[in-house]
Amino acid sequence: MFAAMTMLFPVSLLILVALAVAAVTVPLRKRRPARSTVFIAASLASLCIAIPLYLGTLFMSSPWDARYECSRHGAGEFVNYTESLFPPSFVLECTERTVQLIPVGANPALLLLIAATVGFAIAAIVAHSKSIG
Repeated sequence: MFAAMTMLFPVSLLILVALAVAAVTVPLRKRRPARSTVFIAASLASLCIAIPLYLGTLFMSSPWDARYECSRHGAGEFVNYTESLFPPSFVLECTERTVQLIPVGANPALLLLIAATVGFAIAAIVAHSKSIG
């Protein structure tokens, strides 16, 4: 996971910067980009935001010591620990209650970004096929 974070974070940030620079410089050329190009850029931007969100959520939410996390959240003693990589989920079962370590908005935001990536990619394919035919 650490290797993926160290490689994908900078790549995602570089792609986002390149897309931002393109968004600023394209209007200066006085030529509108093709609709499929705009959809491809939006799809790439969604993906480049989803990757750091996913990896950051995994890295920041995974417990270092599950026994300590239960007592830190005031949930009693540690009983069991379950995890899922997609959608990210780290659940601690403690004696008093169950604790979810993933922030509340992380999974809906991640699923929304993935849906946007797929939707914009499909829109780009449709726009490209209409421009050809």
